[in-house]
Amino acid sequence: MSGINFDAWLRRISIVFALGLWSLSIYFSAQGFGFQGGEMWIVAGYFLGAFVTLLEVILNRSGKQLPRTFIGLCILAYVYGISTNILGIFVGRGATQSIENFAISTTLGIVLEVAPEPLMMFGLSIRSNDIFDTLQSIFNRPQAQPPSRVIPLQHPPNRDPNSPGRQARRRQP
Repeated sequence: MSGINFDAWLRRISIVFALGLWSLSIYFSAQGFGFQGGEMWIVAGYFLGAFVTLLEVILNRSGKQLPRTFIGLCILAYVYGISTNILGIFVGRGATQSIENFAISTTLGIVLEVAPEPLMMFGLSIRSNDIFDTLQSIFNRPQAQPPSRVIPLQHPPNRDPNSPGRQARRRQP
């Protein structure tokens, strides 16, 4: 390819698709959150969708360095985002009780929630974690040991094997 930097184009296209997937994810999440509640619930769904996206970006960017409580909150954001995406897609497709609708809604809901963050990080050439790296690091992280209160073992008086009195007694027949 003459003069075309394929990697640069691939990164630019990744950014465009990440933004598009985020938009779809937030849209379906808002629809899934407020599909029966009316306009105010949908507005709240957009706000929550944007908030969930922020938490996911933070987790993907800083995963292992975050406190466990914050990591747990970010993982709950993924669960919320996936479930509302699935519901929004399911309802948007007509809410038919078919296995095809369920399979498409579930697969697309997971992809829309998991794919944009690592795709954006790749596009921006930012080294980051993804949700699976973070989960692995949580479960493989060594547990912090509480400080121990070990009292040094001391020999009782006159029981020290190196005391001058004991050594003198050993020498006498």
